Amino acid sequence: MMKQFIYLDTDLINSIIAQEEKGLVLEFANEDQTVNGKTKRRLGFIKGEAKAEGGLFSFAKVSAALSGGGDYETSSSRQIFLKEIATKILHDAAFDEAYKSIKKTHNLDSNEKPTLGEFREIKKSFSIIDFVYLEKLFSENKLLNFFKKQDKERIEAEAKTEVDETLTRDQRRHNKSSIEQEIKNRVDANNQQYDGIVETLQALKAVIPFNRMLISEDAFLVPLEDKYFRDNADVIGFKHSGKLTCIGYATNILGDEDEKPNDIFTVFQNAMNEVLRSLLPTVDSKIYILHPLAVYYVYGDDKE
Repeated sequence: MMKQFIYLDTDLINSIIAQEEKGLVLEFANEDQTVNGKTKRRLGFIKGEAKAEGGLFSFAKVSAALSGGGDYETSSSRQIFLKEIATKILHDAAFDEAYKSIKKTHNLDSNEKPTLGEFREIKKSFSIIDFVYLEKLFSENKLLNFFKKQDKERIEAEAKTEVDETLTRDQRRHNKSSIEQEIKNRVDANNQQYDGIVETLQALKAVIPFNRMLISEDAFLVPLEDKYFRDNADVIGFKHSGKLTCIGYATNILGDEDEKPNDIFTVFQNAMNEVLRSLLPTVDSKIYILHPLAVYYVYGDDKE
């Protein structure tokens, strides 16, 4: 089984591993040394305390050897390139260690909706909502005007066919103004649907403090922070779709009936939550906010 990560929360991974490994600290850095007038560099080293053998630490030593090897003379661009590769390799392996740690205490495969703090591994088709990308599309109404123009031509053609098939020439001439008004009403109603999309987008963007998120039909909402994307965040909404695997834990449940403080701030927040629930296309009465550890595609055999 091979994973293609599009999102990886390395801070959360480090936190989980630090608790499991009793204070493991990993660091990648550049180390310079001059010999016989030539600059030689070694990329990647580990510092901190860790277990003497096994687990992530054994992999880290291999990764450090990969990035450093022996002394060599090279260009700065190659150094940066190797450092990036070593860092990504380490993060991917670190995910596996964090995953094993989570699986010890959480039933990731449970079909039950999570309670607060519970991890879930969700494999399904998510809708990727990219507010930045959508805002660019609709910013100058060029795309909306294009859709409206196409639909207007379609509605007029359908109406003409309908009129020609049901009315005589005299009836068409006698009812010309009413026919034109009916076509105008249909076009206006269609345009309102497009305007409603923009209003919904603006409302969602105002309520959700993230540029991008995942949403599933069964009410899992996964907010995504730009800094953890493994792909270019600006093309996520256009480039990715289909079945994804998301591992995360529940941080909030919108629509939860548990008793909550009745202060003005909580009342206002609950009102915003209700707006969000009314806007999102889910079949559940509650919305489960998941803080994602990772989002990725799976290739090959999914059995472990």
